[in-house]
Amino acid sequence: MLHVPPHIMKEVILDPVHTAITFVLSACARFSKTWIEDSGGGPRDIAMQMSFLSVLLKVYTLFRHQIGKSGCGYVIILSRHSII
Repeated sequence: MLHVPPHIMKEVILDPVHTAITFVLSACARFSKTWIEDSGGGPRDIAMQMSFLSVLLKVYTLFRHQIGKSGCGYVIILSRHSII
């Protein structure tokens, strides 16, 4: 069955999950388009940033594996600072 975004208020009320999914996907698309336009970065720049973040994620995952999944505050602080 093909799903289309809700067009009238009745559809919004009768199918809130589909409405929420449509809203989130639309908001993400608009935000990413605006972000790319405002930052002045092209697709190549974004790909390089994503590649760098992928490397950081792999290093963090390896580090987390080494110290164990203790759930201590130190791990939470490290993950917060690696994201920022």
